[in-house]
Amino acid sequence: MTRTTRLPQNRIDKWLNRCMARKPYKPAHQVRAKMIPIRVSEEDSQWLASASERFGIPISTLMREGARLYVRQLERKSEPRKEKK
Repeated sequence: MTRTTRLPQNRIDKWLNRCMARKPYKPAHQVRAKMIPIRVSEEDSQWLASASERFGIPISTLMREGARLYVRQLERKSEPRKEKK
């Protein structure tokens, strides 16, 4: 029978605070990913999760690529069309 040792709560709190309060490795202007809060309904959240599982792609990648495609589509609509002669 193995005996598990349990850390006292104050040591756990100190460890968590030290890990959560550590300085970032890079300055803020060099960090690649930015966290952006997005409001999504429960239905949309479930749809994104199922699509993510179906395609094996993270939800963040689906949203990033979807936003990129949407902006491209808007740019194409706003371009002046050439008239046929």
